[in-house]
Amino acid sequence: MLKGVEKELGLTIAELSKLITKESKTDKEKVKSIADFIVNTMSYGYGDAAQNNSYDMVFGAEKTAVCAGYSHLFKEMCKEVGIECKYVTGAARTSFSNILFFNWNHAWNIVKLDGAYYGMDVTWIDGAGWDWAFVDPDRLIYTHFADSKDDRHTSEYVSLDSASHLLYIKAPGTKKINTNDFFPNTSLVFCKDQFTCTFPLSFRLSAVSTFSETIIDITFQGEPSSDSQSYSSQDVKYTITKANGKNQVNVPLNKLITPLELNITGVGSVNYLAINGSREDLLRHFIKSVNRQHKNDFARAILACVILRDKNAYRDILGEDLSKAIKFEDILKSEHLQAIDAWDIITWGGIFNMRSDEEIVGALKFTSKGHKINFTKRNGNYIPVSFELDAFYSSFKE
Repeated sequence: MLKGVEKELGLTIAELSKLITKESKTDKEKVKSIADFIVNTMSYGYGDAAQNNSYDMVFGAEKTAVCAGYSHLFKEMCKEVGIECKYVTGAARTSFSNILFFNWNHAWNIVKLDGAYYGMDVTWIDGAGWDWAFVDPDRLIYTHFADSKDDRHTSEYVSLDSASHLLYIKAPGTKKINTNDFFPNTSLVFCKDQFTCTFPLSFRLSAVSTFSETIIDITFQGEPSSDSQSYSSQDVKYTITKANGKNQVNVPLNKLITPLELNITGVGSVNYLAINGSREDLLRHFIKSVNRQHKNDFARAILACVILRDKNAYRDILGEDLSKAIKFEDILKSEHLQAIDAWDIITWGGIFNMRSDEEIVGALKFTSKGHKINFTKRNGNYIPVSFELDAFYSSFKE
């Protein structure tokens, strides 16, 4: 296996592509050889080479790229050996937070082999392993949403809003699944003392694990990390029975928030966020545990205050910064109030850049339609200053 190349070899990208696939007997083997070469040659990061300059990325001294570079190089090398390959851009997720979290800044590929389409995320192959090679589009949609419907290749049409509320399945498996195989079929589940889930008898559960509830907390760059954050998992007790022709899993709950991961052979890790209580209980928890130095944490508390119509909690959270924030009464009169009231709690959007007017230092989307809350900052603490509808999402054509 050729793991690295230097300019002195005098190869073009076309010659290099043919060289590394010369022993491949099938198109699938060619695709595997190309991905393997990229993973073993490139390192993730920003270098001097442009992300669409395959020659400089491969033959330069740095050999670094981000997802755009990985995907562009993969497409070009596949093309040189006769493999139909698309460069795809869109949104992706790696956590409970919905598919909007990373905004529209990921790139991957779709290859066509023997008349069928498969997802290839070479960047994630490099970082997380070969589960992300040759992924069925009906599985890929759980973590990757292409900005063009022509690049999704799912057996049924999946809208942005539908994709935003699919279960989070951490790594794709080999089994075919559909959105009705699991009930509940969304990640956030309100329970009373016990979490219950059903899925087909043909699916075999191997373990159920839980994490610290801080796994749902998002810390953005520049924000202080939480000393309490822990992402180690541990197995939990559960029972499994058969009911109405399906497997039924029951997990006892002893605290308000319990992230759960169901490891199912051939399917992957199916993730739920089990809430032992009501929506109001969870919203009150957001208010009580608010951290004003974490944008995600703070936004949850502000939205909770509005949904519960709790002006006193809003005032207490903001303290001396109340006069600098959007007035509570103005939020209640806002055209965005209906979207705030309908917030599904687990939906979050991407990171935004500072505005030149210096009044807005960041924002978070909280609906798949693009409603967002804008912030300014004072002494490290966030302050809500306005609500807005993101123009891109409000005009997004699928």
